[in-house]
Amino acid sequence: MKVKRTYHNAISIILLQLIVFFYIYSVPLKGLPAGIGSRILFTLFGMVLLSIQVLKDHVAGNIRIHREIILLSLLIILLALVSGFSMFVNATNDASFIKYAGSFIYMLLSGYFVVWAFKKVYKEPSFYVVGNYVIIAGLMQVLISLGMFLSPALYNILIGIQNIDELTDERLGGFTSFRLVGFGSNFFGSGIVHGYMLFLLATLLRVRRHKPAMIFFYAVAFILLFVLGTMMARTTLIGMIMALALLFWPSSITRITISKSVFKFLGSLLVILMLMGSMVFLLSKESRELLSNATEFGFELFINYAQGEGVKSASTDELKDMFIWPENLSTYVMGDGYYMNPLDPARYYMGTDVGYLRLIYYFGIPGTIVYLLIQFLPIAVCSYINRHSHFLLRFFICSFIFLLTLNVKGFTDTFYLSILFYYIIRYKCADQNINHQYEAAS
Repeated sequence: MKVKRTYHNAISIILLQLIVFFYIYSVPLKGLPAGIGSRILFTLFGMVLLSIQVLKDHVAGNIRIHREIILLSLLIILLALVSGFSMFVNATNDASFIKYAGSFIYMLLSGYFVVWAFKKVYKEPSFYVVGNYVIIAGLMQVLISLGMFLSPALYNILIGIQNIDELTDERLGGFTSFRLVGFGSNFFGSGIVHGYMLFLLATLLRVRRHKPAMIFFYAVAFILLFVLGTMMARTTLIGMIMALALLFWPSSITRITISKSVFKFLGSLLVILMLMGSMVFLLSKESRELLSNATEFGFELFINYAQGEGVKSASTDELKDMFIWPENLSTYVMGDGYYMNPLDPARYYMGTDVGYLRLIYYFGIPGTIVYLLIQFLPIAVCSYINRHSHFLLRFFICSFIFLLTLNVKGFTDTFYLSILFYYIIRYKCADQNINHQYEAAS
């Protein structure tokens, strides 16, 4: 019986990990409608589960909805209304953010399903437990991406099972000689999620005591997420900066010390880097050349600096030219109603990649504020609930700073990540294993 129970537990954990992976990366699998990822399936499950729960609560005469869920719903409706107003006033048919308002609903429902799945495996899932699953999902992604980069056969198989149009397929194929391509995660989007995972990992390391084996695992995960994640998108570097800030942020201004966990973590990093450097020489010449190309792409900033060319890259130079500010006051007030270029749907309106400008051009500053408020609300609730937990509070503050910073580079959305932790923390599933006295001493 014990063996059977262990087997069932193992299967449950594997299934849960797959759910987390396909929730985070929302792979556009074949069989799904064009432009729809795997997360939409979890939305349907979440809708069914929520309906059942509401019926149960109604029968029991105990329907309760948290205020922030109501506020979030109102903000999402407001986002759709602002979008519709901009479309109407500007006489456009670009409904990008009316659709995006719907995607926020999808995230609320799919996140609800994922947390329900956690509760089926863990009686009281915690921030720490969920965080570890998120990190492992990231590890799965970057290792799959490395495999796709080094093996054309694996690349063709995994691209072949995705619902990708010819234009996207051609674009992805153009990067396969120098940039890692993911399984449902590419370009700027992969930099968002893997950068987020880096400072999440730094938080997990500091919120509790760990055995040496766990610290070593975190070190391996940190290096792989940083190195391979940067080879996918250089935006991952922003997450690295946040992670370093959280690792070395002292618990007390009067006592600036490095905790034992962080010290062991840093030692593990050095050992793993040396091992990885040695393993590279075991690869074929072709594989080493490919990795060299990916390294030059991912770490171009550092390479240029070492060569005396300053801290710059091709993408940072391009970004400088993309700060194309609106010339009309009306654009700041109500936008132009365009997200994509009406003459070239494959390009963004006004040719800018800057997240804030893309938002302003679509529905002005009011719409931009509403969008940011939707992103901010679950983070704010988590911050308030964890205001006495040094490291969790800092994590949520950093997550919003991360969102604001990346929107300078491109359109950024971290709602699907923050809503997971919101559900866990808000619905009385806070981590009971965090020792706040240890935090004070770290």
